[in-house]
Amino acid sequence: MDLHPSAIAKIELRDVDRPRSIRLNEAEALADALGLERGTITEGVNIPAIDVGVDILRNMEMLQRVREETASLLGSIESVMSLSDHPEEVEVLLLPEKLRKIDAALRAMDVDAYVANLRERWRQLTLRYQARYPE
Repeated sequence: MDLHPSAIAKIELRDVDRPRSIRLNEAEALADALGLERGTITEGVNIPAIDVGVDILRNMEMLQRVREETASLLGSIESVMSLSDHPEEVEVLLLPEKLRKIDAALRAMDVDAYVANLRERWRQLTLRYQARYPE
């Protein structure tokens, strides 16, 4: 492993403004040098990209639910308007046009495809990790 001693010192200094993070390949090399299983040294390690990916997936799933609820609300508004003697008053009160714009924006984002793509990427990443570090 090509890791300068000052890099190790910087990694160990966690109370400084900008501590140096250890790279995954460096952690693997340390595990090899210490005779440890590679997975054990990174177990419980906070990997920012994974954390952000999980947050993005949760956010997109929330947008999926919002889109579904918005479509349901639009259906309810249409039902109420069709039963009303004064649909224009219902329209002024419930603002379906605003919901239609939100619905259109959510559909244009193609949240379902984005979530499916993220899930597939996570699946592939998991398979690569499992192949690399079999239990």
